[in-house]
Amino acid sequence: MNNCLLSVSEAAKLVQTGRVFLFAGAAEVLDQLPVGNWIGGTIPYFMSEDGGQHETTRLFVTELPVAQETCRFTSYTPESISQVAMDADPGVLTFIILPGFSTVHQVYAKGAPDFEGMYMRPIVGWISGVDLDQIGKVLPKTYDGKTGESYTDRAVTVHAPLPAGVNARIDILNLFIPGDGPTLRFDETSFTVGECEVNGERVNLADYLAANQLDIRLPLVADYCGANINASFQSVCPETRQVSPSSPEWNTASPLPWPTTRIPLPAWFRRT
Repeated sequence: MNNCLLSVSEAAKLVQTGRVFLFAGAAEVLDQLPVGNWIGGTIPYFMSEDGGQHETTRLFVTELPVAQETCRFTSYTPESISQVAMDADPGVLTFIILPGFSTVHQVYAKGAPDFEGMYMRPIVGWISGVDLDQIGKVLPKTYDGKTGESYTDRAVTVHAPLPAGVNARIDILNLFIPGDGPTLRFDETSFTVGECEVNGERVNLADYLAANQLDIRLPLVADYCGANINASFQSVCPETRQVSPSSPEWNTASPLPWPTTRIPLPAWFRRT
């Protein structure tokens, strides 16, 4: 039972084995898990063997094939998140979950490339979220299963040692590809966007989206060192002429993608 959706009772039985897990699901089900060797985050959208799923009563489980006594569970505030790479010894793979739209999320998105040790320690993880209908009403959360605590502004991690002689190779599977549309460039990293450059021309992004009738269910896709990374739209406010992305990484050129796939997914990211 790995990389699949399970009931709360099934997930709780796994926790009681003492093995190490990552969990994702609605807060109502994560709140029911017992204390153990796990971290988790809220999100109701998943990719399973049956395709895209919207699920609020089951949990998505991933088991880490590591010995629990060798792992270290840590949570990070906006002030301490810059130490995440240096807290991992050589030969350790770090799994991280950050609460979406939070200060720690923004600090990580802005500063991670400059964090000490970021290019020497492999880190993989995701951004927790909420049902699209609850955005702005309910805060995404992360969970430290070791302590039983949940957070709205702390990242949680498992630092997991790899077997001797094994190195981690982190990659990303993206259902979207860059299209042949205009290139957008943003002045700063932020959760709100007013003006930006479109093919070098200064425009208001909200006006540009409306005038060109662009489908904001599709993300912008940018090439980050050879990896296609999505920056999704959260909302567009015609009154304030402000656009809110789902993540604040809009500080680079982002060609618009081909309109081929419209599956809402968590914001997975890649750091090596």
